[in-house]
Amino acid sequence: MLIERLRDSVRSIPGVASSEVSLGPDEEPFVRVWTDGTRPDADVQSAVEVAVATSAPDAESGDRSDLGQSPRRLTPAAFSDSPPGQISAAIEVASPTGRIAKLAIEESVDCVEARAVDNAGRSGMAVVGDGDDSLSEAIALAVARLRSVTEPTSIRVDVRDVDGTDVVTALMDLPSGDRVVGAAIASGGQPFTLGRAIDAALSDTR
Repeated sequence: MLIERLRDSVRSIPGVASSEVSLGPDEEPFVRVWTDGTRPDADVQSAVEVAVATSAPDAESGDRSDLGQSPRRLTPAAFSDSPPGQISAAIEVASPTGRIAKLAIEESVDCVEARAVDNAGRSGMAVVGDGDDSLSEAIALAVARLRSVTEPTSIRVDVRDVDGTDVVTALMDLPSGDRVVGAAIASGGQPFTLGRAIDAALSDTR
C-alpha cells in the first residue's frame, strides 16, 4: 500500500530524525519530517520528494484510487502538476522542537539509569547513584546530556500545591557558581515532570 511504502522510504532517509506519513481528510498524502541536523534541510526535503515520487504506482497501471487530489502545498518544493505515475504530496521539513517526550528509569543487573528522550528520538543517560537525592541528580544529568549543556553540580526539588495544581520546581547549581531554576506543572509521573522542570531551567544555558 502507498502509505506503508512511503513511510518506510522516508524513515530510511539520512538526516531524518523522525517522521509522520499519513493521509489527509481527502486521502491526500501528507509527509512531515524532523531533521537531526546532520544534513541541510533542503537536502532532506529533496530526498523526501524523491521518496514520494518513487513510491507512486506504475503509470501504466492507472491505479490512483487511493491518491486523492493535489493537496494543499506546505512548502514551495511540494510537487505540482505531477505527471502520470507520480503523486502530489504535501511535504513539511522542520528541525525538531526538542521537547522532552519521555523520562525512563531503566534497571539492569549492573545499575539503574535515568534516560531522557526528546521528540526527535535523541537521548541522554546518567547512572542513578546512592543517596536520597540520587534519582533527581541522575535526571538532571540525563537532561543536561540530552541538551549538550553544562551539567549541574547539585539540585534541589520542591513540590507544591498551587490552587489545586501540583507544581514541581528544580533549583540547580552550575560549575560557574550560577544558579538556574525551572518549574513544570505535574503531568504524568513525578520523574517526567521533574525532567521537564530541569529542561526549563537549563534552557537559559544553551
